[in-house]
Amino acid sequence: MKKIRVFLFESSVEDQNKERGETNEDNTVPFPIGILYLDSVLRNNGFEVLTKDYTAWNEEHCLKEIEREIRRFEPDVVGISVMTMTRISTFKAIRLIKKINPDIKIILGGIHASVMHEQILKNFEVDAITIGEADKNIVQLINNLIKNKSLKKIKGIAFKERDKIIKTEKIELSRDID
Repeated sequence: MKKIRVFLFESSVEDQNKERGETNEDNTVPFPIGILYLDSVLRNNGFEVLTKDYTAWNEEHCLKEIEREIRRFEPDVVGISVMTMTRISTFKAIRLIKKINPDIKIILGGIHASVMHEQILKNFEVDAITIGEADKNIVQLINNLIKNKSLKKIKGIAFKERDKIIKTEKIELSRDID
């Protein structure tokens, strides 16, 4: 049986938020730990995962690289961590991904997506948004998306169903952080 392929990434920071226009595409900057947690959870649950960080990349090069990886890796699902200062390149990446393959499921996470889920779902072709920590619900969310099953019972997400935005119950935070 073919493993579900998931491409996780954080897109490039908007130019006006970069220090003096510097970019660093040699991957020597700290990697966002949130998507690394998700990478680990997904790998431990049998998914094939590709994880990239494009935050310090030039936007144009970032989008070209995302296109190259989409065509090479052929993911079933793309998960994008969105900060406010990466939102524009994220929105461009969503359009690019859907243009390449409209069947790819897109999940957003991160602080900007969590706070702005209604606006994003109204304006972009996104299948679901995780609100808060995604490591507790990402496996079920991806499995339900791939199998076209209902998302209503998955805690901690928002999604669009027949032009209606649905936000599910919050996930209880664990007190044991070990």
